[in-house]
Amino acid sequence: MHAHGSVLAGVALAVVSFAAPGPASAQEKVLLKENVVAGETYTIASFREMSLTFAGTINGQAFEQRQMNREEAFLGERILEVEGGSPRRLRRYYAKHRVTSSDSHTNRQETKDGPHAGRVFVLSGLGASRTADCLNDTLGPTEDRPKPGPFGRLLPGREVAVGESWEPPAHVLSWLFFDDTDETVESATMKCTLTGVEERGGMRYARIAVELSTAREQGSGSNFRMNLRGTAIFRLADGAFQEWELLGTAMMRSVAKDPSGREYRMNGEGPVVMREAREYGKADLGDEQRPPARPERPGR
Repeated sequence: MHAHGSVLAGVALAVVSFAAPGPASAQEKVLLKENVVAGETYTIASFREMSLTFAGTINGQAFEQRQMNREEAFLGERILEVEGGSPRRLRRYYAKHRVTSSDSHTNRQETKDGPHAGRVFVLSGLGASRTADCLNDTLGPTEDRPKPGPFGRLLPGREVAVGESWEPPAHVLSWLFFDDTDETVESATMKCTLTGVEERGGMRYARIAVELSTAREQGSGSNFRMNLRGTAIFRLADGAFQEWELLGTAMMRSVAKDPSGREYRMNGEGPVVMREAREYGKADLGDEQRPPARPERPGR
C-alpha cells in the first residue's frame, strides 16, 4: 500500500503513546533491522492520512485547494518467504480496507472586461469522496518493485549509535511515495537519524528523526515537490514500523491546455501533513484463508 500515490488536515490520530526516552547514551549502539520468520502470522491495524492545502494563482487569478486522503485497514499477514530477515513473499487477508478522499477548491477571479469589469467572483466546489475495498493478495518481488515490507527497508540493517544518520535506498522510497506512471520523472531522498531509544511495556523502540524530499516532474513543465520533517518509531525486537508524523510544505507548478488550446499555468504552495500508525497482534490464519476478526478502529 503506497503512502503517497495520489496526493493524500490534521485530524486526531490514535497512536501508541511512548514513555520518555530511556538512559541510552550517545555511545550505545542498537540493531536497526527487520527480523521476521517464515510461517509467522499476525494482524495489522493501520491508519494513514495525508492532507495538503495549496494557495496560489491560475493564470494570475488567486485560488486555494484542499485535499485529504484517509485510509483504514485491518488485515492478517502470513510470511511465506524470508530473505535476510525481511519478507520476500507474504499473503494478506483483508478484513477491512477503506479509503476515503475529499477535494475542495476556491477560485477568486476578477473580470477584465464587459459589464462586470473589475468585479471579483468567488467559485467554490467540493469533490466527491470515495470508498474502496481490497481483495486478499499475495505479494512478492517483481522486476520493478522492491520486496514486500518497504517500511522495514528504511532501516539500515546494522547497528547504529544515537546521533548517527543513514539514507534509505532510492527504490524503497520510490515504492513508498510514488505511483507507476510513464509520464513522470520521480525522485526522493530521505535522511534518518537515530535520536533515542525508548521503553514501553517492556519493549524497546527506536525514535528516528526523518527528513524527506520528493519530486515529480512531467515533460510539459509541471512538477510537484514536498519537503517534510518529522519522527518515526520502530520496534527494536523485529524492526516493525509503529508510526510516524511528517510535516512540511508542498510546491506545485502545472502547465495544461483545455480542448480549445488555451494554456493554463498554475503555481501554488502550502502545508502538508502525513501520518501513519500501526498496531500488531497475534493471528491464527487457517487454510481456508478467512480474514481475521477486526476491531472498529486501529488503536482500540
